Amino acid sequence: MEEFNILLEIIKELYNLETDELITKRRKRVLVELRYVCANILKIETKYTLEFIGEKLNIDHSTVSYAIKEHSNLLESKNSRTYFDKFNKISEAYLHRHI
Repeated sequence: MEEFNILLEIIKELYNLETDELITKRRKRVLVELRYVCANILKIETKYTLEFIGEKLNIDHSTVSYAIKEHSNLLESKNSRTYFDKFNKISEAYLHRHI
């Protein structure tokens, strides 16, 4: 669970968001994309299950699965530069703190 808290702290610092804003059911694009980033980093860097990740992000495990698929689509899309930048910024910060 430490990895999840590290990730939340990074997002809080980088995007000036409170934890409850990220794990809300609100579907503002920026929040959805940040949840996609969280889900993917946690899936790649931890042994957390989709169910656990979903529980922490306040979403269903099938939504976590969708987020992982959508993440790949967004990274491949030429129109998703801002998503790519968010992912890189958060990933680099996470890996730097996690080492």
